[in-house]
Amino acid sequence: MKQFIHTHRKALVSGAVCLMLLLSLVGGSWAALSAPRQQPDAPEKKDYPGLNIEQIGLRYDQQSQTKDSAAGDGTGDGQAQQDDTEPQDDTLPRETPKPDQINDVEPDPGEEQLDQDKTDDENPGDGAADEDKKDQQPQGPQIATDLRNCTIFQDELKDDMFTFTAMAVGGDDDTYLQVYVNGKRVSASQNNYMTKLTLGRNEVTLLLRRGTKILGQITRVINYQAALANEDEPEKGNEKLNLRTSLDKDAVRVSDSEMRLETTNRNLTFTVWATDGADNPIHQDHITVMLDGKEVKYSTGSGASGLEYNLHLEAGSIGSNTRHTVTVLVRDGKGNSKYMKYLIDYKTREKGEKIGTATVRLDLSVLGLGIIEAPVSTDIFQDVPASYAVKDVLESLGYDVSYTGTLDDGFYLSRISRNMTFEYAKIPEELKRLLELDGLVVTPPKMQVRFNSVGEFDYTREAGWMYSINGAYPGRGLSDYFLSDGDTLTLRFTLALGKDIGAGERNYCGKWIDDSYIPNHTYQDGKCSICGAVDPNHTHQETETVTKAATCTEAGEKSYTCSVCGETHTEVIPAAGHHYENGVCTGCGQADPDAAPEPEPEPDPKPEPDPEPKPTPDPEPEPGGEETQNENKEKAA
Repeated sequence: MKQFIHTHRKALVSGAVCLMLLLSLVGGSWAALSAPRQQPDAPEKKDYPGLNIEQIGLRYDQQSQTKDSAAGDGTGDGQAQQDDTEPQDDTLPRETPKPDQINDVEPDPGEEQLDQDKTDDENPGDGAADEDKKDQQPQGPQIATDLRNCTIFQDELKDDMFTFTAMAVGGDDDTYLQVYVNGKRVSASQNNYMTKLTLGRNEVTLLLRRGTKILGQITRVINYQAALANEDEPEKGNEKLNLRTSLDKDAVRVSDSEMRLETTNRNLTFTVWATDGADNPIHQDHITVMLDGKEVKYSTGSGASGLEYNLHLEAGSIGSNTRHTVTVLVRDGKGNSKYMKYLIDYKTREKGEKIGTATVRLDLSVLGLGIIEAPVSTDIFQDVPASYAVKDVLESLGYDVSYTGTLDDGFYLSRISRNMTFEYAKIPEELKRLLELDGLVVTPPKMQVRFNSVGEFDYTREAGWMYSINGAYPGRGLSDYFLSDGDTLTLRFTLALGKDIGAGERNYCGKWIDDSYIPNHTYQDGKCSICGAVDPNHTHQETETVTKAATCTEAGEKSYTCSVCGETHTEVIPAAGHHYENGVCTGCGQADPDAAPEPEPEPDPKPEPDPEPKPTPDPEPEPGGEETQNENKEKAA
């Protein structure tokens, strides 16, 4: 063995060295394989002092795809082969960026990073997971901006000019940002953009580009609204909007923007009628109703019947009073708006407690019978719908009442019956012709039915019962409506889905001129110039009358009466208060109790005598004496 080692010493040494080298290489490779993967460094997060900046970048897989497509291997779409020069077109590119080019982080920029941070906190110490998460973080070029989706009012900006900051970060020298406002490109000064907004919707698009290649896109929407009316300025704009509500008749006006009323009904129907300067109805999207600071969503009603809002007043303890604030703001989209506030003092009543009285009428004018019963007064109760009052009144008059649904849900009055009550029912000839022109076939029911009852589908396929409250037609059923004290509920029979009783979207005017039917009202100065019907959306032409003059110490009262529809409401005249001048009230003559006594006048000082006039000196004699003077006189002669 020793001989073998001695003989082959050099070979063994060489082999050992090789083995050691081999083991070293294997160990190094294994260490490299077992070590955590080294990921590309994420772009450094930069701070932008004084700016509310958020960085929005492409996702990692999108970045990889973008880089691959931009490599220009000849197999792409060809766009990457173009020169990396900034295009000169000032309009937003019409071509929609491809999915792999669009930044889909837009709905909530930074959300991915927030979720990432949250996961890190929940799973501390998981090094492998942390390394994997790095793959999901935004990398490469990014958009940094303080631009957000928002609503801005006109009085917040000067000359309609809006500013924001946006920049491209983390890219190379060929990466840049393009900004478009409403499709037109705008330029920046040191990453600060200034643009003029237009009223309404403004779209701001940020394009992250490398040459002609779109790497990412962000779109923000700025809703720019005109300065809105408020309590201090109840009207704004160059055109006056018309606003009235169902609360006006019971409310007392205390200022241009405030009215007050009392009620025992916690379920108020608040109806709004609003038109612009040209008397066109204002769309419901431009009407905002707030109850105690919370918006009340539009519920029912439309057109001539107005827009209905259900006001449910939260109650205090039984017998206590609570104050509620209702505000309504209308605008026309052209910079005009109007504001009104109602202060409602609610006197709390428990369910089922009497809260007032209402009147119920029965109108069968379309059958030539008119108001067939004297109006009936009925008690109304807290949280009890109008369906109960209708059923009670009809049954008290001896009618059999048929309906679908229940008194509390889905109530629909389908038929009323009483022996020989309707035997003289006959459609007026003029109305009959209107119905036929409308395509309705008039077929009177059999005698037994016609004499004893009136109900759904009698005479025409569009016949049935409807109801109105104080002349307006609610957009909901009787089981969903709650009467207030003083309301008048009228049950009306219709033959044409309300068009013959003023409840349809298109109502019959009811006039024939030279054998020609005039289908629609022609309103002028608040009334139809053909039939005289009052325009439900008319502008009140009010006459002011002082019914009680205010004094220095007592409030007065004045009334306003519309010359078109006759509607009247009153308003308190505040006490004038004392106004003192020279210690006396100019209004009532009362002496000012706080006036200081007038000082006694001081006597006039003795007048000083005029100074004596100074004597005029005699003229000095001329030089030369008397002889010289005589000589001068002779020469002169």
